[in-house]
Amino acid sequence: MVDNQVKLLQDGPITYTAMFAALSQAKDQINMETHIFEEDEVGRRFAELLVKKQAEGVQVNVIYDSVGSLNTTRAFFLTTCAVPAYASLNTTRSTRFGPGTNGSSIIGTTASCW
Repeated sequence: MVDNQVKLLQDGPITYTAMFAALSQAKDQINMETHIFEEDEVGRRFAELLVKKQAEGVQVNVIYDSVGSLNTTRAFFLTTCAVPAYASLNTTRSTRFGPGTNGSSIIGTTASCW
């Protein structure tokens, strides 16, 4: 690829803004892997955007950690976030490194990746 760029995103609000912007611009596919996918305001925003992009013809795939998302209901994934979502089984003990570091996500679109 030509003209690759790296930008350090240091906090949640800045990171979420960049993620939502990139997801909004996706035209081909979105592949999202996350430790925590909660049924909260941020989770619902992600779900609504992923469903919208899927309706636009973008291929959407989500992998979430079954332990990190333990409190998220199955109904949320079947209705609110009605995109292909797969639970990975985390057989290792979770470790918290500090505030905000335990919910890391990897999101890849054709043009962007976190």
